[in-house]
Amino acid sequence: MGTCTQRRRSCASPTASTSRWRRTRRRCRSPRPRRARATSWCCSTGNYRKRTILAAFVAMMQSVQYFAVGFYLSAITATLFGKSTLLQIVGPLGFNFIFGVGGALLGSALTQKWGSRKLAMRGFFCSAVLLVVIGVSGPSLQGGFALVGGLLVGLFIFTHAGGPAAQGMTLATLSYPTHLRGAGTGMAQAVLRIGSIGGLTFFPIMTESFGLSALIFLAAAPVIGLLTTLLINWEPVGRDIDAEELAAARPGLAAKKGI
Repeated sequence: MGTCTQRRRSCASPTASTSRWRRTRRRCRSPRPRRARATSWCCSTGNYRKRTILAAFVAMMQSVQYFAVGFYLSAITATLFGKSTLLQIVGPLGFNFIFGVGGALLGSALTQKWGSRKLAMRGFFCSAVLLVVIGVSGPSLQGGFALVGGLLVGLFIFTHAGGPAAQGMTLATLSYPTHLRGAGTGMAQAVLRIGSIGGLTFFPIMTESFGLSALIFLAAAPVIGLLTTLLINWEPVGRDIDAEELAAARPGLAAKKGI
């Protein structure tokens, strides 16, 4: 405190030499506060635009199909196996434990091999096919064919959990450098909530009118997700985004570090 005060006095002293006065004044001058960057908007500009669109659509579409089917597994179980209270409790538990956990474990093992985008793409394709099959054959999957219907529903949960379920957040996390990663994951969470609202709101209305045939309309969600992954060729798995940003911004420094 005393040193800075002395420097300020020396800065104001008329007898100080010009060079010393300028040098000391630069030291005493307080740094200007940097203007905060609007990082949330940076995710939708430049090279990040396609990454953001891909992550957003994968997160939203997988959320629509999950919340539409997952939260109404008890109603689907009752349609397939009858309105037994025990089956409506045990059925969703069994579906999620056997097929959901199994698919998630397989997906985590295949992420490094296939990549996040291809894993989401294949999961969306299988989910769309299964939803259409269940929706078309819904009325005939009761009684003696209820086990077949249950197996198809379980396979849908398996392909969803192993495919696009986790890839929306994976893409949002790995596609941005450190200073944008928080904004990217926040964006993915926002569109994920929008998808969950859509699935929870519209699927029960369609089920009341069409029964299991409503799954045909729900297949539009994985089809949109599939088209997005086909059109946008971006794969963040196996890439060092921070190193690439450094190489693009400061080529000389990146070359010294061997990037």
